[in-house]
Amino acid sequence: METREPVSNIVGIVNEKAVFCVNEGRNPLYYAEDLDVIICMEIKDTQLQLFDVVGTRICTLASILERIEQRIQEVAIYFSPDRLNADVQALSHILDGDSLLMVRGNFGAECEKFMLPRSARC
Repeated sequence: METREPVSNIVGIVNEKAVFCVNEGRNPLYYAEDLDVIICMEIKDTQLQLFDVVGTRICTLASILERIEQRIQEVAIYFSPDRLNADVQALSHILDGDSLLMVRGNFGAECEKFMLPRSARC
């Protein structure tokens, strides 16, 4: 976690190791050894739900899909996917409960569409 590359250049958090462990500790984690990444994901029918990618180098969405044996027809990405090298459409998504974002200093992504990874939410 200390050496991970950010999953997004739009918005992310730092020093989230404890939050990651609490949020993802009870969820399945998948390790792609050849990519050296941990993938936080779920598959429901033919939909891939991608929650986070953790590694020293972020891989593409295509490289993740190549490693999934199950047929995937739809992908839902629950973080800003700007580093996945994929053509995506942003859709609004309401999280459970009221969600607030606290920012210290200027917020460079103020006019951007973004979502924090599930693993970084507290």
